[in-house]
Formats: sequence, structure tokens, C-alpha cells
Amino acid sequence: MSLTLKNVSAAGFAGPLYSGVDLDIGPGECVCITGPTGSGKSTLLRTMAGLHDPGPVGLALLDGQPLSEALPGRIGLILQNPDTQLLCPDVGSELAFGLENLRVPPSEMTGRMLRAMSRVGIDAAELPLDRPVGTLSVGQKYKLLLAAMLVMEPAIVLFDEPCAQLDQSGIAALNAILEHFLAVGGSVVLCEHDPAPLKAIQRILGIADGTLRNTANPAPIPLPRPRPLAKTSVTASLSAACLELGDRIIWDNLNFTLQKGEIAIIHGGNGVGKTSLLRCLTGFQALSSGSVEVLGQHPAPAKLRGRIGLLVQNPARQLTADTVLEEVSFPLGYRKLPKAHRVKMAEGILDGLGLTSLAHRPPFLLSHGEQHLVALASVLAVEPELLLLDDPFVGLDPSGTARIWGILHTLSQAGTSVVCTLHRRPATHGAHSIHLLECTGLSTC
Repeated sequence: MSLTLKNVSAAGFAGPLYSGVDLDIGPGECVCITGPTGSGKSTLLRTMAGLHDPGPVGLALLDGQPLSEALPGRIGLILQNPDTQLLCPDVGSELAFGLENLRVPPSEMTGRMLRAMSRVGIDAAELPLDRPVGTLSVGQKYKLLLAAMLVMEPAIVLFDEPCAQLDQSGIAALNAILEHFLAVGGSVVLCEHDPAPLKAIQRILGIADGTLRNTANPAPIPLPRPRPLAKTSVTASLSAACLELGDRIIWDNLNFTLQKGEIAIIHGGNGVGKTSLLRCLTGFQALSSGSVEVLGQHPAPAKLRGRIGLLVQNPARQLTADTVLEEVSFPLGYRKLPKAHRVKMAEGILDGLGLTSLAHRPPFLLSHGEQHLVALASVLAVEPELLLLDDPFVGLDPSGTARIWGILHTLSQAGTSVVCTLHRRPATHGAHSIHLLECTGLSTC
């Protein structure tokens, strides 16, 4: 089955994203589309799925027929943010939803569901069919979404930045899925800032200046090397000892201390408890045992307001204002600053993150990566003493990632402490001012 785009165009908030795009994807072909954050990659994928108009003179065809005439389930689209695509209350219902729409006999459903779970690396014993979707980590939700798409046996699958949400084992499973899918004649289109982990990619195209053209594998921008910390303070920003959480133990015997101005990277697989740990450090989630001190006191949201900055994985849960500038200005109100001063400070923060051109745009009309940057800008606005960042680089191109690392190192030199969770061990992290902690679940970080 072939997918064809002819003279496709799309407009963004500030003008055209791209125009005159032509693309042919044949059976057994895997194509990767790269480009800066906000360049229109996700919009192009939605056009391929029939969810976005191809433009006034554009055509999107499946085997020569308009996408509107294609059979249901032939094209699978997996978006960046799984929360926008998961519809059902539990794992089994989510997997069965597509099969029900395709009128698959109930006697065939369970077998297909379990096979799809196994293909994406979901252990049915650990994630039973009656497990509520709301209890899953973002990475687990992404794997579930992938299984829910594969269970319908599509001919073409479209992925929007799959590496961002998956741990190393998840990427290995994805590579195996892609290899098998292509071998039987399926077609794949991926949008990805870092294509290197995906071995099945045959062709890389880049969106630049409103056009789509062949390009080389983008080289990641080296992370800035931090300077050694000045040893002027030994005041601990955070200390934790022998923490346990819940009757279903996620981790135990977890001990670490973070000094003022230090950066800790906690990396580990999907579902091992990284997000839960950050929630415990803010006081949003109660420990079942153990002790923790944050900035010299037991963590409680009311006591730590303005002193801790928390960035969650799904930026849409943190955005509330009508424009980006208002979003970043809002938390400055807690500091009792005059409005003109708040706006000036917000503009400076946006400039530091390369977001000045987005200042007057609605946050919810931005790309996922741009939303992540805006949410981070609003967190930085209060100048917290401790930053807790849950997978902050999702959706960002290499230059955006390097920019944030530079900001974090600058903040650490000024005394801000940082805890950052990642799915995978960073390739390079510079000098000894960064603690690298592995969190594997049921073990010590």
C-alpha cells in the first residue's frame, strides 16, 4: 500500500509552515522527517493520516484514492502526547476499542490484544488488562498506545517522535517491530529529532524554509561542559533516606543528598517511579515509609510554593493563560511585582529560551516541544531554589536541548539545585557537578 502527497501546504499561526510538498511512501519503506521544533512535522503527519487538510490544491492519496475513501484502520497515527489519544479507562478496553470499530469477533480479540502487548514489550502479568490507564507512566501509556494501534494491523504507521517517550528496552522493541512490519510490506513515517536509535530508517527528509528535501542524519549538538561548582556552601537542598511508596512498591532503599547548586540526573526505564519520586519531593504524593527533607523542611506544597519549580511531563497540564507572555508573567504575580516589571522579566525569560516570536500566541496552538519550553519558562519565572524537571527535553530539537542544558548549568552556578529525570542515560554530561543516578525500580537510585 502506497501513500502519496502532492503539492501539500499548511499554514501556522504566523504564516505558512510549508508549501508544495510532494512525497511518495511505498510498501516496505521507512522514512524519517526531521526539522526544528515547531516547523510543521506533526501537522504533516496529521495530513498523511487524513486529519489535516492538504491545502487548497494539495492531495493526500492512499493507493491513488483520497484518504477519505480509505478503509478504517489502514493508517495508524501515534501522537507525541499519549494522553490526547487514549480514550478508555483500562488497558483491555483501550486495546479492544479499535477491534470493536473494525467488527472483529470477540473470540479473536483477546489473542490479538495479548500478541500486540507482547510485541511492544508490555508484560501482561505486570500490566493486566484491567489495569486503569490513569495509573500508568507516560512511557507505559505510549507503549499501550502503540499496542492499541498495532492490534488493528494497519498497513501504514505514522510515529510522532517515538524515541522521546521510550526507554532503552522500548526502543529495542520498536526497532524489532519496525523490522518485522517493513519485512511484510508495511510502510512507516517517523518524525524524530534524533533518528540514530532507529535502525530501520531508509531515507531522511528535512523540513526547512517551508520545503521538504533530502537531508543527512542530523548530528546532535554537543552538550555544554559545565564548570566545576564553587564550594562556598554545603547546605543541602534535598535529602532522602530509605523511601518507599505504596502497597505496590515502586522503589525502596532509595537514598541520596543534593547540595545547593548541584544537578542530579535520575534516569531509568518507563514505569520505574521517576515521576512518583518527584511528586513525593514536592509533597503532592505521600510516602509509605522513609524520610525526606526539601529546603530544610518536610515537603508540603503550601510551604514550598515559590521555592520549588516543578515541570511535569505533559505541558498541557501546566498551561492556563491565553498567550505565552501571560503564561510566563502569571507566576511573577506571587512575587508582588508591578505589572510592567513582570512583563519585562517575562520577556527576558522568553528571549533566553528563544521564544520571543511566540510571545503573543496561544500556548495550546503550539507544538508539543514549544509547549514544553513555555511551561519551563513559567517555572523559571519564580526563580526557584530547587528545580524538579520531569523529562524536560521531550519534543525539543538538538539546539533547544543544548539551550536548556546551558540554562541549567548557569542556574547551578548561581546556587539553584536541579533534579532532572530522563528515560535513558545521557550520552555526555560533562564534569563532576552532575550526579548521575540510575533508578531501576525496587532498588537504590
